[in-house]
Amino acid sequence: MMGEETNKPLFIRLYLDEDVFKAIAPALRARGFDAISVHDLQHYGWSDVQHLAYAAGEGRALFTFNAADYIALHKVREREETARWYYRCQTASHS
Repeated sequence: MMGEETNKPLFIRLYLDEDVFKAIAPALRARGFDAISVHDLQHYGWSDVQHLAYAAGEGRALFTFNAADYIALHKVREREETARWYYRCQTASHS
């Protein structure tokens, strides 16, 4: 119903990395978001790949101010996938 208050978290589950201020996760939780952070979990010093893997494994969206590094990771992954696909195509055509 409209206007009915619930304690159900909002639809998105967030994992905030080290670049996000420590106070943001509690502020988001106070507003109904399911948000955890590196600071909450003490995942200090993890690589971007480790943070991304953790977020994905937990079904969480990664919240970061460091988008450039994650975009670069995506591009590397994309190139690797393309290379694997090309190799599979070449192997299949020579079978």
